[in-house]
This record gives sequence, C-alpha cells and structure tokens, in this order.
Amino acid sequence: MNMKTLGAAALMLAFAASAGAADLLLTQGAAKRGDKASMVGIDIVSDGDVRGFDFVIPVEKGMKVDTSRCLSNMPKGFQGTCTFNGTEVAGLVFSWEPQTLPKGVHTVGTISFSGRTLAKSALTAKFNAADTNAQPITGKVIVD
Repeated sequence: MNMKTLGAAALMLAFAASAGAADLLLTQGAAKRGDKASMVGIDIVSDGDVRGFDFVIPVEKGMKVDTSRCLSNMPKGFQGTCTFNGTEVAGLVFSWEPQTLPKGVHTVGTISFSGRTLAKSALTAKFNAADTNAQPITGKVIVD
C-alpha cells in the first residue's frame, strides 16, 4: 500500500496551511481490501524550525498495533522511538545536533492497526514540536 498516494492531496493542504507552525499529518488507509486492518501514515509538516516532536495516539481497546515501521522513514540526522503500551502509541523524534527539519513535508513512517476496523473518527492524537532552543512551536494534528 502506498501511503504517499493516499495522502497527496492532504499533504498539499497541510503544507499550504502550515506557515509558521508544525503539523502532524495522519493519513489512514486500509491494509488490504476487506481486511479489518488499517495503516496510518505519519508525516510532519515543518516550517523549517522543528528540531524535535512527539505524538500520542490513543488506541481503542481490543486493537492490535504494529509499530515496527512507525519511524521507518525518519529524516536523516534524527532519531527517536515509537512504542505501544496497550492503550496508546507514543512517538518521540529529535536531533542531538542543532539541526532542524527543512521547510516542507517529511514522511516519518506507518503504524498498522488490526482487530477491528479503525474508524477515521476514532483516530485522534496529541502533538508537540520544539525548536533548537527547546521552545514550543505552534502545531496541530491533521487527520485524513
């Protein structure tokens, strides 16, 4: 499944709407037709000041989660972790060096959910971003 294709329109919208901020873009798609599984693409839209960010995605009871590809496309020079604790997926990405994500849209990875069909309305997240001085950057979550 190509998450970039599914989220192309949403990425353009997010990029256009994100001047002076950082956005977390979650793009949902079915893992296989007719399967009770979903994949969620994770992208970050940067204004050029983002040195680090974190997110928390609540997960409905009974869902199985695979985070093995959560940070599979992390931008060069950045590192992080992504885990599922039974009730939520938490991710943290940062650079040890004083570098920032260039302005634009950056693919981070994908998360797979199975066990039940994931309703778009059930996909929510908390998101924070910081600059090189560890100061908060205004941000929002966009679900497509």
